[in-house]
Amino acid sequence: MTNFIFTKNWEKAFLNLDKSEQERVIKKLKLFKDNLLLWNNLKYLINMLPATHRLRIWNIRVIVQKIDENTYYILDLWYRWDIYK
Repeated sequence: MTNFIFTKNWEKAFLNLDKSEQERVIKKLKLFKDNLLLWNNLKYLINMLPATHRLRIWNIRVIVQKIDENTYYILDLWYRWDIYK
């Protein structure tokens, strides 16, 4: 079973999204929580420590830090064109 640990940055950004976008994010995270094999398909981030992976949900990017095989910190999320600034 996959465990998510959400940061305050993530919670703040999540609450600023529209309801439809929030639903998309929750739906995708539930899908990833139920299927551990999907985590192997995440894209790696280079030179963005402590973040190690990224997840694209429509036009939203979720920044993730992998702790171990079953634990992930969900660090931040925002629109793809603004998240890396």
